[in-house]
Amino acid sequence: MAGYPQLVGRYHDLPVRLHPVIDTLAIRKLPSLWLLATIPEPLPLKATFDLMMRPAGPTTFSNFDRLPMTLERAPDLPLHAIVRTDDPQHVLPHHVVAAHLDIFADPRAKELLITPKGLRFVWQVAEADRVRYGVFRQAEFGEIALDPQLVCVLLDRLIALRLSILDWARLP
Repeated sequence: MAGYPQLVGRYHDLPVRLHPVIDTLAIRKLPSLWLLATIPEPLPLKATFDLMMRPAGPTTFSNFDRLPMTLERAPDLPLHAIVRTDDPQHVLPHHVVAAHLDIFADPRAKELLITPKGLRFVWQVAEADRVRYGVFRQAEFGEIALDPQLVCVLLDRLIALRLSILDWARLP
């Protein structure tokens, strides 16, 4: 994902990375500006758990389409959510993740990625201006200010999920 600025630092003593990505794939109705909020701290997992909301073709920010297995839909998954994995025999049990999925009630929440290398939320920050995109095919977002409170919410949610995963991994 070269070409995009990143903010790398620490939050509550964990490494974090905030990474904006502009998705201008031609199949989209409008280009989107996504924020990838990542805690790249290893987890005691063997498989990837990737929840994508409203998957509609390839993305510029995710490998969701490359994961080979789609999991059976759990009854309490958010509407329009699809979960994929690379190893259904070792995927994180749904009950560990379920309590953390209410954030997907917000339509801006796009993806939750859980891997042995860490956790990530993908959040839609903005959509391109319809007129400029329709006439000039420019992905113009205007003045965007990232809300620090939103960043804290996303990172706090990832930390809470990380703790749930670590608690689950400690069980006999």
